[in-house]
Amino acid sequence: MKFKAILVKLIRILWDGNVNQRIIMLLSLLLVYLSSIGIIAVPLLFKHAIDLLQQQANTNEASSPLWIMAILLAYGLCWILNQSLDSLRTFLGFRFISKALTTLLSKSLAKIIRMDFRFHINKKSGEIISVFNRMEAGLPTLMYSMLIQVIPLVIEISLAVAVVIYLFSWEYGLLLLVTLVSYLAFTIVTAKKNIEYQVEYNQKANEFTVYSLDVLQHYDTVKYFNNEDFEKDQFDLRLKGKEEATIFMYQRMGLINLIQTVIVGSGLTLITLKSGYDVLNSDMSLGGFVLLNTYLIQFSVPMSNFGYILLNLKRSFIDMQAFFDLTKDMQSTKYYPQQDLSITKPNVEFKNVTYLTDDHQKILDNISFTIPYGQTIAIIGESGAGKSTLVKLLLKFIEPAGQILIGGYNIQQIPESVLINLFGIVPQDCALFNRSIKENIVYGNLNASNAEIQDIMNKLSMQHLSNKRHVGEREAKVSGGEKQRIAIARIF
Repeated sequence: MKFKAILVKLIRILWDGNVNQRIIMLLSLLLVYLSSIGIIAVPLLFKHAIDLLQQQANTNEASSPLWIMAILLAYGLCWILNQSLDSLRTFLGFRFISKALTTLLSKSLAKIIRMDFRFHINKKSGEIISVFNRMEAGLPTLMYSMLIQVIPLVIEISLAVAVVIYLFSWEYGLLLLVTLVSYLAFTIVTAKKNIEYQVEYNQKANEFTVYSLDVLQHYDTVKYFNNEDFEKDQFDLRLKGKEEATIFMYQRMGLINLIQTVIVGSGLTLITLKSGYDVLNSDMSLGGFVLLNTYLIQFSVPMSNFGYILLNLKRSFIDMQAFFDLTKDMQSTKYYPQQDLSITKPNVEFKNVTYLTDDHQKILDNISFTIPYGQTIAIIGESGAGKSTLVKLLLKFIEPAGQILIGGYNIQQIPESVLINLFGIVPQDCALFNRSIKENIVYGNLNASNAEIQDIMNKLSMQHLSNKRHVGEREAKVSGGEKQRIAIARIF
């Protein structure tokens, strides 16, 4: 996805908010551009005040002291106003950017939760978390850098060059323009290579995050086989790759910043020498000399940071691109809703059902059978025969060739919310949330009362357990039998 497309998408997210959010966004951008004009106006007032004071000192006449004081007062008030606008634009800017971040995270997380079973069995949770974390940091940086730093800086530089040409000569304007263009050209040329190093760093960081998350989630397996030293070596190996990528990236950034400093410093030196010479020859007023140097010093700070801003902009673009690439092809499970479904005492029927995995391994081959309502059945077979696959097919977690009917309806016609409510599942590996026992049980019916929960716990011989007790990460704080009982209670 190109930079322009990502920026347009983010602005559309901002604009799709409520009226208050739109007003805040427009007001923030208005303040951005007003403060840009103020940055140019303040030194002009200061120049005018210095020229009047110089004229007053040379003529020894108190011709217009009130006018001079008025100019100085206007300079001070304009400076205060400009700084206030700058602080206010930052506050309002981050407010509407935070709104956009919240909206994007909410929509994307909801989309991931609704993804089909095939997506979730193939996903790498560590990589997804890493991409989301970088997006969460990258979106504010991208929006703030682009809308509140880069665009205003371009406006300010353009206005400053125009003012310099108008007040002095095209030579000063050309010197200023060449300095800035040279700096920007060098920064842009080196940015592409910096992106490659950033991508390499991101890959190394993702590898470490994915591997470390996998190990931490399966710490018991590490303990069972006494492989702590092996995993430490694997951590160190991946950390070493991440360290080398980081060092190389920042070494290059340091070299680029050094060359940028030389470019800006050379331009500053030439303009200062020329303006100083003109003052000595009475071709320029002292106020003009101060104005030129003020503009130079004023822009030297943001210009010296422009490479860093641009690099952050590019880095944020990469992070946002990774995020949108992750989410753009996501498709939720499809179904075809039908009105007035009447599913009572349903039979379950499989008709010529075949299922192949993504790597074309055949799990089920043209099977057909019927399960009458009210019957208790057991499906027996060796590991890998497809017993668990039958359950996944019934829940539409995966899609087969053939037909599966419930109460005479093809499950493709049954909305997911209706279909899921027909079943109660206690899987072989009972997965519980890292929450309290009560929160895990009530997950089966979010409106269940405390009395209902306690009644179910008593029937399952769980009265010795406090429903406020946490089960821990990966159910580490309960026994295997307790874990199964909690899962059964959740179904009841």
